[in-house]
Amino acid sequence: MFVFLNSKAMNWASYNAATLIFVFNGVAYVTAVVGGWLADCCLGKFRTIVIFFCIYAAGFAFWPVFYPHPFGNADDNLGPAQWCLIDFNNSVSDEIVPLYKESCWWAVYLSVAVVGVGYGTVRVNIIPYGAFQVL
Repeated sequence: MFVFLNSKAMNWASYNAATLIFVFNGVAYVTAVVGGWLADCCLGKFRTIVIFFCIYAAGFAFWPVFYPHPFGNADDNLGPAQWCLIDFNNSVSDEIVPLYKESCWWAVYLSVAVVGVGYGTVRVNIIPYGAFQVL
């Protein structure tokens, strides 16, 4: 994620891209507690894994829409997708760029939150589910 957000496609400032990684980890660890509770009390491990794996995959399926032209030349200076473009030339200046001026920031954070929820829930349930298969 960090390399993609710093590339020509997104052109994010490095500190905003690094912050996104921390947000992803935070969401994943917080939802692990909720995901364990859901599996133990409400849905069962198998249903929880299947449902939240679909959520996990849906979050990743959203990432290709950030890239503007998948069949463009590598030499083209293509910016982010136009539907979520806010300020493409923000990383050129020497001043600090606030998060809300990054391209597609709201969509990137939304997709990372969805992936984090799916990842955290699946991660906490897949190991006990596998262990119960041995018994």
